[in-house]
Amino acid sequence: EGDAHRYAFPVPLKNSRDKAKNCDFSFAGLKTSVRTAVDRAGLLDNNEASEEEEGAQSGDGGGGNGGDGSRQVRADIAASFQRTAVEHLCLRTRTAMAWALATHPSLESVVVAGGVASNQTLRRELAREVREAGLRLICPPPKYCTDNGVMVAWTGLERLRAGVGVGPVAESPRPEEGEWVELRPRWPLGELDPRCSQQREKIKSAKTKGIKMSLTQETLLMAAAEKGQSLLRK
Repeated sequence: EGDAHRYAFPVPLKNSRDKAKNCDFSFAGLKTSVRTAVDRAGLLDNNEASEEEEGAQSGDGGGGNGGDGSRQVRADIAASFQRTAVEHLCLRTRTAMAWALATHPSLESVVVAGGVASNQTLRRELAREVREAGLRLICPPPKYCTDNGVMVAWTGLERLRAGVGVGPVAESPRPEEGEWVELRPRWPLGELDPRCSQQREKIKSAKTKGIKMSLTQETLLMAAAEKGQSLLRK
């Protein structure tokens, strides 16, 4: 119901000399622009927040100051945000496909998964980008496009089945004194493409501190270590 062109939000990194040449995503600037639009429209003032709460309690759906007008502004901001975010994702995917085809010319498909793959607008626009690149887009059914937590759990399941990096299971779920669990808020799945690394070296704001060894590399090293220990035991 929203007008996707009502607000001209800037496409992240599109006009940056160095940042526009890699495959990184960034939504910080877009989020700030949306917040500014929301503030200017007066959608989050204290009076409206109170009215929305009262509306929710009375069952009339709220609507805040301006009734239908406020709803339309919200819809326009949401639609404009979606259009801009999707364009950002498509531009990055276009770069990624070009890089992938340059090194892997036999590439046939692009897979889009996770919660974001449930968005039908994104699916439609990515399908167009992928088709123009001569590739095929693969998207799981929406019911399988779940939160990333499921993917993390599946990774743990596969590692458990393979016996990679898995110690004896504790009898009690409570950790003993001296035991600890390492938390990895930034854990890449694979190695960064060298072309992207070269671009990142030019970007002072690129966040590289605290990034652990990739899941792929660590799994290979641990599997090799497990194999070596198995041969020694024989």
